[in-house]
Amino acid sequence: YWEVGSLEKMEAGSPNIITAGATHTVELKNLKADTSYAYVIKSKDINEAEAVYPSDLNASRTFRTAAFRIEPGTVQVEDKGVSGATIEWNSNIAAGSRVIYYEKADPSKKKSAGRTTTSSASHSVKLLKLKAGVTYTYEVLSIDPSGAETTKQSGEFTTDNFSINSLSRSASSSKATVAWKTNLSANSKVEYWEIGKDHKYSGLAKRVSLKSGQYAHKIVLENLKPGANYDFRVISEEVSGEKIIANGAAFSTQSFRASSVKVVTTVSSAIVTWNTNEDSDSFVEFGKKSTNENVTGDNKSTGNHKIIIRKLSPGTKYKFKVLSKDSNNNVAIKSDSDNSFTTKPFKITGAKKTTSTNSATITWKTNVASTSSVEYRSAANKVSQLAGDAKLTKTHKVEVKGLEDNTTYS
Repeated sequence: YWEVGSLEKMEAGSPNIITAGATHTVELKNLKADTSYAYVIKSKDINEAEAVYPSDLNASRTFRTAAFRIEPGTVQVEDKGVSGATIEWNSNIAAGSRVIYYEKADPSKKKSAGRTTTSSASHSVKLLKLKAGVTYTYEVLSIDPSGAETTKQSGEFTTDNFSINSLSRSASSSKATVAWKTNLSANSKVEYWEIGKDHKYSGLAKRVSLKSGQYAHKIVLENLKPGANYDFRVISEEVSGEKIIANGAAFSTQSFRASSVKVVTTVSSAIVTWNTNEDSDSFVEFGKKSTNENVTGDNKSTGNHKIIIRKLSPGTKYKFKVLSKDSNNNVAIKSDSDNSFTTKPFKITGAKKTTSTNSATITWKTNVASTSSVEYRSAANKVSQLAGDAKLTKTHKVEVKGLEDNTTYS
């Protein structure tokens, strides 16, 4: 067989003997599309005798191959996302697949994707690393076995936008929580800085998963300075490497402060309570003349503080200040000019006596549990004597025995 008008002849077939009366079949491959070919058929028997049809080669039979084409209406853009798309189409014969594509706004930068080798009549080419929210022009080509290209078919598509929305932030004295949402699965990063200072980063490399129809991001910024001004921006990168950045609104951290300081005193102790706006330790400095004479406290971290100061002098005024230090070594101090307390006085009330011939019973009360002692003497005896016991009680009773009749004691 040969292309009509060409002197170059080609052969195809098989040397195998076919049973008489059976149908002979020979497939001619790698023909050109939409081309006329002439052919003659030959058969040899077991004795090498040859039969040719038609016998006159000048009367050879002809056929024309079908036009190679992309099937109408089959070109489709599938799986379009923020950074990629798949172009699919069908051709009327198995062929290679190629797509030429470029940004519509910049036709000078053309790219191609696909395979030029023969593969299938169903074609699928993935376009990767596209820009988000950009319109692309594309041309599909199918390459037939001879290397000829079909008539090109072109079209356009626009990649999805990769967007950030619902950006919010909230701050305490040493932390800030930044939250936002994206329309695609992406990782989470926050660039932040104290205004006028170096930039820092905090984030997660893992891409967030879809939850309740949203890709929700949350990053906690730690070790911030209390009462400082910060600015920030959020950065998310989706699986193709496409990044999107959104600027946040500047914020100020709260001042780390102690508040609601209260003191309840007894004769020899004081209970000091206060609150802080973040968890921190609890210490009280105190003294009779200045606050730096003594210190007591607890390293446990809490927002509600309570410290008991013991072994104080009764009826005495003390100066004090509360101090709390958070995990970032920020210190909140409450020390007003009137930060003082006075312990309650140690008082005896309700003293009574009853006498008999040789004894007397003395009773009284105190506002704190204490020992009971009575010191006494007669007018004739200048040496005092003691009676009582060491048991601690608020209700006291001491019996004095061995007294002289009709004698006055003080």
